[in-house]
Amino acid sequence: MLKILKPLAVGVFVISGVLAIRQCLDTTDLSIIKSPDQTCQIKVTNGWARDPSLSNEASIKVTNASDQMHVIVISHKKADLVGPLTLDMFTEASRNLKMLRLSSPVASPPIKVRINGKQGQQYLLKGDEGLTNVAYLITNLETVSHFHEIIAWTPSSLLGSNQALLQEVTETFRATN
Repeated sequence: MLKILKPLAVGVFVISGVLAIRQCLDTTDLSIIKSPDQTCQIKVTNGWARDPSLSNEASIKVTNASDQMHVIVISHKKADLVGPLTLDMFTEASRNLKMLRLSSPVASPPIKVRINGKQGQQYLLKGDEGLTNVAYLITNLETVSHFHEIIAWTPSSLLGSNQALLQEVTETFRATN
């Protein structure tokens, strides 16, 4: 009986340890960055800061300078867009426009995602922007009144080490309207 309980006790101890470590990671200090109109927000860890230089049309603009990562959020009111658009139509149109702005663009097909209960589509886009080879992780989400573009990027050479972090920030997006 003792032989059976010992492995079970070790297993429970290991699982408890993993859960405790995970719980510690989940309580990392996160800063909430809200859009000026309070329609959306993201959460970032230490090392990220607001960066007003990133985009004129973005409502949220953050940079992690030490790791060369950037995230912006652009929110489009559906009422201001031409015709009724579906998420598929919006993603296709915005994806095509972004590809036109890059030299040698290569894009993955959009995949369906769900972030905080909102339907979305996500794709990876790589290309040359000026003298820099850039990799973008782009997520389009739909709410009742808006299409939100979460555009995260890093130099292509750092995508392997930064993609998971960019995905984590993207997944903290929350529409507040």
